[in-house]
Amino acid sequence: MLVTDLLDEDLGNYVDLTQLSADADLVGELRVLNSRHGSALPRLWQLVVEFDENDHWGSGPAIWLEAGIAGPRGALIWVEHGRVFIPAVGRHRLRDDHDWLSYLDWSGTPCGVRGAASIPVEQVFAAAREVVSTRRRPTVVDLTEVDADRFEIVGPRQEHHADSAFHRTA
Repeated sequence: MLVTDLLDEDLGNYVDLTQLSADADLVGELRVLNSRHGSALPRLWQLVVEFDENDHWGSGPAIWLEAGIAGPRGALIWVEHGRVFIPAVGRHRLRDDHDWLSYLDWSGTPCGVRGAASIPVEQVFAAAREVVSTRRRPTVVDLTEVDADRFEIVGPRQEHHADSAFHRTA
């Protein structure tokens, strides 16, 4: 499957990485879309690494990277089996309940993303490139685990909920 077919803006902002080769130029495609729309139309791409079968709902994402592109800034959220990670530089912004950025989510629906996930778009591209290549949590950006329900840094033995509230529908 060609990357350009997967980044069809009419189909939403969702990419099933299990359908891509590890050397696919997904970042090149994201760069083109970012240069075309920039901050005028921020997009939050869900790059799905692994699916999980759920007896009640069917298959759904279990591990993914949310990669926001919005001109010079972007957003980065890594989710794996209910655990949520954001760029460590955003820790100080977690306390601000009014710090939300507007994006279109994977389905094309307007949504808000916590400002704590915001980083320069070049770092988003680097993390996305690494995830496409390795199918693992990116290491090119220092990430910290957060409690997606309370928007706090997670301690070493805290339980995590499967449903993430780190971004919300507008």
